[in-house]
Amino acid sequence: MRVHGSVNRILGMNNMLAIPKDKAGNFGENQALFTFENLTHDLVVVEQFFQIGGWDRPNVIAFENKTKAVVVLRNINLTIPTKVAHPEALWFFDDVCPGRHRPLEIGKDERIYARQFNPESPKPVMIHVKDGGLFWCLGFKTEGRATHAIAENGAQVEILGGVAYQSWGKQELDPPMFIIDNARMSFSLGFYHHKDPFSLYVKETQGTETKELPRQGVKGKFLPVYRSGQ
Repeated sequence: MRVHGSVNRILGMNNMLAIPKDKAGNFGENQALFTFENLTHDLVVVEQFFQIGGWDRPNVIAFENKTKAVVVLRNINLTIPTKVAHPEALWFFDDVCPGRHRPLEIGKDERIYARQFNPESPKPVMIHVKDGGLFWCLGFKTEGRATHAIAENGAQVEILGGVAYQSWGKQELDPPMFIIDNARMSFSLGFYHHKDPFSLYVKETQGTETKELPRQGVKGKFLPVYRSGQ
């Protein structure tokens, strides 16, 4: 779907936008459902969708921004990958549950500011920030045993408050919850599990030095603040 011209708001009215399982929509590999291009406004808002994506369409991506417009996503539940990474793009997420098929990719110098962000994943990394990208979040709630965030190569991640729910039935995964590789990250977070908690909360590499924060190194079920060495 090409979004262009004077469009500055898409209102879902709490409906479900499902992509058919057949090829009637002619969606190819990594094709975006909404593509923003040639907009005459500097801001576009997409809001109030009970669900976007339907089921079994992991190779269709929800949003792609080919303009310099700021994109605001508000009150949206996604079942497909969230967006295409785009250099220097600016996004605002307000009450968004992203798709779980692949990470939320934040690319070179791209910025996302989020409030009440709810990623859930049984295996794929939830958030991957790289090459100077930025992810800032107020209110972070997760479910699943996947790595919650990777920051690498000059990326910046800050998460202010939330809870990580770590148990999803029988799961063999036990990766680091957060991975920092020559990047900056800080977060405050609570942890909840009824069984099988993460063994390792943080794995951080700066230069040639790698350090880890195991679960045993945190008293109780809340980490008031973690701040990376860079």
